[in-house]
Amino acid sequence: HRIDAPKVDRRQIACMDDQQARQFMTALESESVEYRTIFTILLLTGMRRGELLGLEWPDIDFDNRIITVCRESQYNPTDGLYTDTPKTASSRRTLKLPQVVFDVLRAYRADQNATRLSYGDQWHDSGRLFTGEDGKPMHPNTPYTWLKRFCERTDQPFYGVHHFRHLNATLQIVSGADARTVSANLGHSKTSTTLNLYAHTFDDARARASDGVGDLLAARKQTAKRA
Repeated sequence: HRIDAPKVDRRQIACMDDQQARQFMTALESESVEYRTIFTILLLTGMRRGELLGLEWPDIDFDNRIITVCRESQYNPTDGLYTDTPKTASSRRTLKLPQVVFDVLRAYRADQNATRLSYGDQWHDSGRLFTGEDGKPMHPNTPYTWLKRFCERTDQPFYGVHHFRHLNATLQIVSGADARTVSANLGHSKTSTTLNLYAHTFDDARARASDGVGDLLAARKQTAKRA
């Protein structure tokens, strides 16, 4: 307690750029509706993996285009799969999302219902969106394994499942979202967490905004001269 710890420089988080993200989504279109749904939600919401796998159908409000995050699905060797509360109080949140998310969710729900009917009384009604073939909750490692194989097969960069959380945050910032909005969408307990994690991205966004103002004023000055 009497020592001043040295400052640790945060390394920049590696993730896809916007062009690579578009290529990823294009490649995803030819995959199963289950994994299209999983990675569409991850990319467009920035959810943690446990939050995604904890989703249940009552959490999906198709009419108002809202998803509610209120639980996590976790795993450890001692307890196996279990349901846990979200990481922080701020992690309990509602997300207003674009229509594309709910279009793929409708297609996925129809596919899951067909699978459930084919299994009959062998189906385990866990209520979860994402399950194994028999309805039991999906293992947390399953999306990671599938993604790794998919990226290798389609020549996409592979950064892991949590990468989509960082990618979503980056895309929000680039699109002009302020730190408080990004923090609320990601479920961070403090806005300072978001600012610390994505300081470099916010700096770049502010620089682009300043350049934009400069360009606008320069253009108006040239217009005034011509007049």
